Amino acid sequence: MSRVEFIEVSTSPDEVASALRGFPEMVQEWSNAPETFEFRFASGDERIGEVDVHVEEVLSGPYGTAIDVLWVTWSGSPEKVQFIFDLISERTKWGIYSRFDANDQPLVHRPPQD
Repeated sequence: MSRVEFIEVSTSPDEVASALRGFPEMVQEWSNAPETFEFRFASGDERIGEVDVHVEEVLSGPYGTAIDVLWVTWSGSPEKVQFIFDLISERTKWGIYSRFDANDQPLVHRPPQD
Protein backbone atom coordinates (compact mmCIF):
# COMPACT_ATOMS: atom_id res chain seq x y z
CA MET A 1 0.00 0.00 0.00
CA SER A 2 1.47 3.33 -0.99
CA ARG A 3 1.42 6.20 1.42
CA VAL A 4 0.67 9.71 0.28
CA GLU A 5 -0.55 12.87 1.95
CA PHE A 6 -2.46 15.48 -0.01
CA ILE A 7 -1.96 19.21 0.20
CA GLU A 8 -4.53 20.93 -1.96
CA VAL A 9 -4.12 24.51 -3.16
CA SER A 10 -6.32 27.13 -4.79
CA THR A 11 -4.45 27.56 -8.07
CA SER A 12 -3.59 25.69 -11.27
CA PRO A 13 -1.06 22.86 -11.62
CA ASP A 14 1.00 25.00 -14.02
CA GLU A 15 1.22 27.84 -11.50
CA VAL A 16 2.18 25.41 -8.74
CA ALA A 17 4.90 23.82 -10.89
CA SER A 18 6.24 27.23 -11.89
CA ALA A 19 6.45 28.36 -8.27
CA LEU A 20 8.03 25.12 -7.03
CA ARG A 21 10.76 25.39 -9.68
CA GLY A 22 11.85 28.65 -8.04
CA PHE A 23 12.20 27.23 -4.52
CA PRO A 24 15.90 26.85 -3.66
CA GLU A 25 15.13 23.57 -1.85
CA MET A 26 14.00 21.96 -5.13
CA VAL A 27 16.80 19.67 -6.29
CA GLN A 28 15.19 17.58 -9.04
CA GLU A 29 12.23 17.67 -11.43
CA TRP A 30 10.87 14.86 -13.59
CA SER A 31 7.66 13.71 -15.22
CA ASN A 32 6.27 10.20 -15.57
CA ALA A 33 3.39 11.24 -17.83
CA PRO A 34 2.23 14.24 -19.84
CA GLU A 35 0.67 17.01 -17.76
CA THR A 36 2.30 15.81 -14.55
CA PHE A 37 5.00 17.44 -12.50
CA GLU A 38 7.20 15.73 -9.93
CA PHE A 39 9.76 17.36 -7.70
CA ARG A 40 12.30 16.41 -5.04
CA PHE A 41 13.09 18.84 -2.24
CA ALA A 42 16.10 18.74 0.07
CA SER A 43 15.18 20.04 3.49
CA GLY A 44 18.68 20.59 4.84
CA ASP A 45 17.50 18.86 8.04
CA GLU A 46 18.70 15.29 8.57
CA ARG A 47 15.43 14.39 10.38
CA ILE A 48 13.44 15.30 7.26
CA GLY A 49 15.90 14.53 4.46
CA GLU A 50 14.50 14.67 0.93
CA VAL A 51 10.79 14.86 0.12
CA ASP A 52 9.17 13.94 -3.21
CA VAL A 53 5.95 15.55 -4.41
CA HIS A 54 3.64 15.01 -7.37
CA VAL A 55 1.49 17.89 -8.67
CA GLU A 56 -1.83 17.13 -10.35
CA GLU A 57 -5.11 18.78 -11.21
CA VAL A 58 -8.06 18.15 -8.89
CA LEU A 59 -11.09 17.33 -11.04
CA SER A 60 -13.71 17.74 -8.33
CA GLY A 61 -14.04 19.76 -5.16
CA PRO A 62 -13.22 23.34 -4.28
CA TYR A 63 -9.43 23.22 -4.83
CA GLY A 64 -7.64 23.42 -8.18
CA THR A 65 -4.52 21.37 -7.55
CA ALA A 66 -3.25 18.57 -5.34
CA ILE A 67 0.35 18.39 -4.23
CA ASP A 68 0.83 14.75 -3.27
CA VAL A 69 3.60 14.35 -0.70
CA LEU A 70 4.84 10.87 -1.59
CA TRP A 71 5.69 8.04 0.80
CA VAL A 72 4.51 9.93 3.91
CA THR A 73 1.42 10.66 6.00
CA TRP A 74 0.60 13.20 8.71
CA SER A 75 0.51 10.35 11.23
CA GLY A 76 3.67 8.60 10.02
CA SER A 77 6.01 11.46 9.05
CA PRO A 78 4.40 14.75 10.06
CA GLU A 79 7.67 16.67 9.78
CA LYS A 80 7.95 15.89 6.04
CA VAL A 81 4.39 16.99 5.27
CA GLN A 82 4.80 20.07 7.48
CA PHE A 83 8.03 20.96 5.65
CA ILE A 84 6.21 21.11 2.28
CA PHE A 85 3.15 22.83 3.78
CA ASP A 86 5.39 25.49 5.37
CA LEU A 87 7.37 26.10 2.16
CA ILE A 88 4.15 26.74 0.24
CA SER A 89 2.65 28.81 3.03
CA GLU A 90 5.72 31.02 3.39
CA ARG A 91 6.24 31.64 -0.34
CA THR A 92 2.79 31.83 -1.89
CA LYS A 93 -0.54 33.53 -1.32
CA TRP A 94 -2.60 30.47 -2.30
CA GLY A 95 -5.21 28.89 -0.10
CA ILE A 96 -3.64 25.71 1.32
CA TYR A 97 -5.61 22.76 2.69
CA SER A 98 -4.45 19.44 4.15
CA ARG A 99 -5.03 16.67 6.68
CA PHE A 100 -8.58 15.99 5.58
CA ASP A 101 -11.05 14.40 7.99
CA ALA A 102 -13.69 11.75 7.23
CA ASN A 103 -15.95 14.48 5.80
CA ASP A 104 -13.20 15.80 3.48
CA GLN A 105 -12.77 18.94 5.59
CA PRO A 106 -9.17 20.17 6.01
CA LEU A 107 -7.86 20.10 9.57
CA VAL A 108 -4.78 22.09 8.56
CA HIS A 109 -5.37 25.07 6.30
CA ARG A 110 -4.52 28.63 5.43
CA PRO A 111 -6.98 30.77 3.48
CA PRO A 112 -5.84 32.63 0.35
CA GLN A 113 -3.83 35.75 1.18
CA ASP A 114 -4.42 39.13 -0.45
